[in-house]
Order: sequence, then C-alpha cells, then structure tokens
Amino acid sequence: MDDIDAEIIKAVDKLYGAKSLPIYPEEICDAVCKKIGIDPYGFDPFMIESALDEDDNYIDVLGDDDEDDFFFSRSGLFNKAQFCVRPTAMEIEQGILIPGHRFIPFFDRGNEITLTAGHNSGKIKKIKSQFNLSSLMIYYSLLGPKGTMELMAAENEDNISAFMEEIKHGEGSRDAVVTVSVYDFKDFYAVNKIVEGDMLLVSVVDYKKQLCTVERLPDDRLWQSAKWDSVFAKGLRKSIETVEEFGVMEPIETFLSRAFFLSDHSLLQSPSSLAVNSLKQQNDFYLAASESGDVVIWEKDREFDLMDEEDFDYEDFGADDDSVSEEESALNQLFEIMGFAINDEELAAYMRDELFAGGDDLDNVKKRCFDDRVEKLFPDLQKEFNKEILKLWKMIKKDYNIFRDNPQGKVRRKALELLDAHTAWIRKLDFKNTIPDHQLEKKLMEMMKVMGPVSELTIIFNTEQDMSQKEVKKYSDMLDIVTGVHASMIKDINMMLGIK
Repeated sequence: MDDIDAEIIKAVDKLYGAKSLPIYPEEICDAVCKKIGIDPYGFDPFMIESALDEDDNYIDVLGDDDEDDFFFSRSGLFNKAQFCVRPTAMEIEQGILIPGHRFIPFFDRGNEITLTAGHNSGKIKKIKSQFNLSSLMIYYSLLGPKGTMELMAAENEDNISAFMEEIKHGEGSRDAVVTVSVYDFKDFYAVNKIVEGDMLLVSVVDYKKQLCTVERLPDDRLWQSAKWDSVFAKGLRKSIETVEEFGVMEPIETFLSRAFFLSDHSLLQSPSSLAVNSLKQQNDFYLAASESGDVVIWEKDREFDLMDEEDFDYEDFGADDDSVSEEESALNQLFEIMGFAINDEELAAYMRDELFAGGDDLDNVKKRCFDDRVEKLFPDLQKEFNKEILKLWKMIKKDYNIFRDNPQGKVRRKALELLDAHTAWIRKLDFKNTIPDHQLEKKLMEMMKVMGPVSELTIIFNTEQDMSQKEVKKYSDMLDIVTGVHASMIKDINMMLGIK
C-alpha cells in the first residue's frame, strides 16, 4: 500500500471507522483531505475509493448506478455486535469449542480471539488437540477446502501432510490426524449445564483488540430464529447480486459482512440464529465452490459463474499504461482469444523449468505448452504470438540464475510434470469430442479441487524461496500423493466414459 493510501485509510478510520453507515468517497473527500492536511482542490475521490478497496476492513457495495456505490466499515458494523455459536455433542463431551469458521465474518479467519465467560474477567484458555481431519470439516465448511487447508497449515506444518493423506485415502479415511487450537470450555459447559442443542451468545466487547464474552443464549430469544433467518436471507441475496456483478470470488468474510450490512442491523443486537443456519433452514441457498476450493453462499436457481480472484487481473481495468507491462497484457489477451487455459505467470514457470533443466530452447517450451495448435488453428495470430512469447522468454533469461532457482525449482518441476499429465488427458477428452454431462462436470470439479493448489505452487515457486531440505521433501511428498490421487481420478473417469 502506498504512503498516500495509508494516510487516507488512517483518516477514514478516524472519521468513519467506528460508524456502521455508508461511506461515499465523493461525500467524504473534503473531510479526509482536511484530516490529512492537503488541499482538496484537484484531489480525485477515486484515490479514496482505491485506498478503501485495498483495505480488508472496508467492504464495497454496489448502488443503483456507479455514482451510488459506497463502502462500509466492518469494525463499525461489528463492534459491540452479538452472534451465536452452537456447540456440537462432540465438543460438549470433550469440553472444548473449536474456532473453525465460528467467528467469521465478525473477525477474519485465524484471528486470535480472546474469550471470557460472561462477566468473569478470567480468560478462557486455548489448548492444542488432535482430531481426525474428517471429523473437523463441519467446523470449517464456510472456509472451503482451500481456506481450511491454509488455516490448518498455519497452525501446524504437519497438517499439510494430513490433508494429502485424506485426499489419498478418500473422505472416509480415518488415517489423517491434524493438530489444531481449541478453547477449553470444560468448566463453562459444566457451570452453565450446556447440553446438545443449546446455543452460546458471543458479544464483541472490543473489535480492535478482538475481545469477546460468551454466555449461554437465553431461552427467550430462541423464538425469533425463523424471523432472523428470513431477514438475513434478504441480505444474502443482495450480497450475491453484488458479487455476481463483480464476477469474481471473494473471501467469505467479505461476502457475509456485506450480507449483514444489507440486512436489518438489529440482527447483530438480538441474534437468535447462525449465519450458516440459512443453508439449512432456507432451501434457496447452498455453498458453491470454485475450482481453487474457495466457497461462497449462492442461490440454487442462480447461475454460478465466478472467476477465482487469483485468475482475475484487476490492473487490467482502469490501470494506466505504466502499471501493466505490454508483454503481460498482450500475452494474456492472446491466450484468451485462442482459448488456452494458461496465463503468463504459468508460462514463465515453464520457461524457468527449461532453464533449470539446463536447456535453452524456447521451442521446447512452446511445444510443451501448446503443441502445434497455434500453427494449425491460429495461423493468422502465429507471428504476433511468437513475438510476444519471445519477449517474455528474453526477460526471463535475462534475470534467471540457476543457483537462486534452487531448491524451489525442484518443487516447481514436479508440479509442472503433474500439470503436463493433466493437460494431456484433457486434450485426449477433447480429441474424442467428449460431451460433458452433470456427472462428468461434478467429477471434473472434484479433480480441479485437487489440481488447483498444484497450479498455485508453480506460480509461487517462480520466485526465490528460503526453503530447507525438509520443506522441499514435504512439498515433494505432497505432490507424489496428489499425483497418485490424480491418476486414480483419471482412471475412474475413463472407466465411466469407456475410454481405454
């Protein structure tokens, strides 16, 4: 974030951060400039909009037209808010509370929330516990496969291996064990006589310090549940409309924060239900997953066609010529025209892999990524295509250092080999003119949840990494497992399609 963006955010925080009201960049421009100490003359409100876009605390909402678009502050919305948590039978039996997705969107995933029991100033301790991965998934469902893996990996590196074991052995596996942090609720459950079906009321005491109190939800609030779900569903629909307009997946924290803002704010003062309850009580919604494993709540009768955020280049929209290189924009435009499922970053990974292997032939890269499809299918674009590919190749070669590319180059190579196998199989399906039906689309979506992280690894390991040999082995072992899973999935789909 630029210095001016940081100053803008600081000023907006001071002026409007504690309020749960719409924030219109044009309307607050003069006040923000005064707070920063600059002349508002000639200051473009777009700079405020741009700064707010970069801050996770400020969520954008589409108005009836472009001039009505506005933002709101999550801290202003959720400070002093209340929400519900329903402990499961397993948690009550073990005397714990698993954070999982329970505190989103009120706080971001992975935040260290401090809990105290009611008016007791005593802090509820966190402890480490081990679980079978499959038994934990219900507590992390709103984070999706990708978010769950990232959150658990942040807690304990060995959890990554557990995830790969789960993929290898299937959803029914009991071999995968993970270690996560949980709250010690043994005394709380005993004192409050909590039984299965009871709900807990969490109150945000201080949003910035992430301080909350927890108590048993009073019985007199339970009757409001159906009404609460109905009102919240209206906010969900409005948030879906906004995301649909953007066309891009966004974090579930952002999506649900907007849903709460667009609902009746009284939902946060007198909660009697759970955000996730709308999926169970309202048959109109379901958890839709993207190819990379992100999830968002969606309506069942609405087409789901969102792009993953990492696949969307925001700089291509409204950016000046200096902010996006000619090579990147030209290549990606050509790939899109030709229908190639690759971008310039992934192509750069293949180029670095050619150099890492001691090669120095651009034709090897083109053959590996595109076969002869450019010559056969797009002869009129071949000259421009080769020109832009050569530009990127020269740029990669100029900065490449094989010593700095080690050891991450070893991991990248393994990931690219798996992508090669996947691409070759997809081309085989295309060659046979396979017509996708619902069952095939479902299986391909399951496969992409496995392959999504592999594609990300190829891009991550395009840059220097300070990796130990232990980390190299960990990623290598993970890719070996994914390779086995991928081969098994291909075998199943081939048998379903009658392909030998």
